[in-house]
Amino acid sequence: VPGKNDSIVFLLDNLSGIEALTNIALQKGDKVHYIRLSEISYMEAESNYTRIFTNDGHWFVHSKTLKYFEDLLSDNNSFFRIAKGFIVNIEQVRSYTKSEPFILTLQNGVELEMSRRKKGELLQRMSEKSC
Repeated sequence: VPGKNDSIVFLLDNLSGIEALTNIALQKGDKVHYIRLSEISYMEAESNYTRIFTNDGHWFVHSKTLKYFEDLLSDNNSFFRIAKGFIVNIEQVRSYTKSEPFILTLQNGVELEMSRRKKGELLQRMSEKSC
C-alpha cells in the first residue's frame, strides 16, 4: 500500500513535465484575452491591482498584486522587477541611462525609472539574455 510520501514523490516527479508559463488570461470588460508573455511590455502596481501593458499599447487591470506576478514569473528570466512599482519584460528594453536617475526606455517609447539598487542585477540579467 503506497504511503502519503509516495504520492508526494509521484506528484513532484510529474510536475517536472509541466511546460513553462507562456500565456496569461486577462479580462477586459466581458472578454477574456489570452496574451503571450512575450507580448507584455511591463506591469505597474496600482494599489492591490496590477496594470499590465502590452507591446501594442493595450492595457489590462488585474485584481492581483505586483508581488503575485513577480512570484508567478520568477522562473521566467525575461521579467524583472526594476522598482517597487514596476516589472519589465527585459526583452523590451531599448536603452537605459548610465547616470541617475536610471531610466529605462522600452521599445514602445515608454520611460520607467529604475531603482538604484536594482541596476546591477538588471544589467547582469540583460547581458545573460544577449549572449
